[in-house]
Amino acid sequence: MSDADLPDRSGELIEGRFRLTKRLGAGGMGEVYKAVNEVLGREVAIKLLKPEYARVADVVQRVEREARAANVVRHPNIVDVVDVLKDANGAPVIVQELLIGEDLATYVQQRGGALSEAESLDLMIPVTEALGAAHAAGIMHRDLKLENVFLDRRNGALVPKVLDFGLSRNVGEGATSRLTATGVAMGTPMYMSPEQVQGQRDIDQRTDVWALGVMLYELVAGRLPFDGESLGAIFVKVCTVDPPPLATVAPHVSAPFVAVVSRCLQRAREQRFASGAEVATALRAARSGASSAINAAGRIDAARDVTLAAGELPEGARGTPVLGSSQPSPAPERASTLGPRVSHASPAPKRNTAPMIAAAVATFTLVAGGAWFALREREAPAAVTPSAPPPASPMQGTTHYDPP
Repeated sequence: MSDADLPDRSGELIEGRFRLTKRLGAGGMGEVYKAVNEVLGREVAIKLLKPEYARVADVVQRVEREARAANVVRHPNIVDVVDVLKDANGAPVIVQELLIGEDLATYVQQRGGALSEAESLDLMIPVTEALGAAHAAGIMHRDLKLENVFLDRRNGALVPKVLDFGLSRNVGEGATSRLTATGVAMGTPMYMSPEQVQGQRDIDQRTDVWALGVMLYELVAGRLPFDGESLGAIFVKVCTVDPPPLATVAPHVSAPFVAVVSRCLQRAREQRFASGAEVATALRAARSGASSAINAAGRIDAARDVTLAAGELPEGARGTPVLGSSQPSPAPERASTLGPRVSHASPAPKRNTAPMIAAAVATFTLVAGGAWFALREREAPAAVTPSAPPPASPMQGTTHYDPP
């Protein structure tokens, strides 16, 4: 059933409390309605599954997983889940705070496809802090991308909110269900880490760190670090090829920012930051304008350069949750808040990728086939690159935007 053919459920009462008042959007496997709690008078957003997915066990499980994860991690930059209900047909219904604005992908497109470093930092530091809170609670997101960050417009400010924990998993949780089965790559191809692409069982929060690196790269470069004409081509690049150097494709970006992104995108996860909180700490150091690094005690040492060495940031560093600090403005109109530019560090020596290429080719058919099977029944949201549109999570493609 196409979105245009979906019946408008406005006026329906859910569990005797929540009256659906206006459909805000539909896409992927679900719809979002504006609703009001008739007991409390509070306006909320209601996420419903489309009828054809309401009885699909894996989809229902994913919706329930999303609600649990978002409720466990209470953070001002993660969408607040108010309740989980059942509609008259027994399908799960997520009740969450009503957000007004647009997702980060739309925001970037409206500003010419890229943002300044300063604005990217303003928007992404709260996101990394939110992920740090999730990681501290033992939860990884596994489907981070620009579309899953919503910019809520409140009192003249933009407040980033992380959405859609539908593919989330507890760190250390075994891949025992079809949702996370070995050999089936779950996520959005252009943002997936090498270990996700390979369908490894033991992925941890560092897979989110990789996705944060992809997002940071995309925001300032106006392009993805990994793309291709097919799913398989993307997967091979992710596993075997370094992305075009950010200092080359975005020469206006400072060396500390480049170093943070480069460390996030290390294929060996042991060489990445250990958590979202560590990424937040490094981004705050980059925003300070100094060529700096975090020493083992967690203090800023302005005399040292930011490097890509594993272990450079402290284990378990935690960011301070904030509600989105300053109000960003379109990149061309905003002057950088950073200090004097720092000379770009010399590029790291090229890896010998031949063994990795051989391994990727050997596993390519199995991985790509598994990923295609996992993604083929999802309806993709707006494509980031025309050649390889990302898959949708159960509620992906829907919006909380409520026009004034």
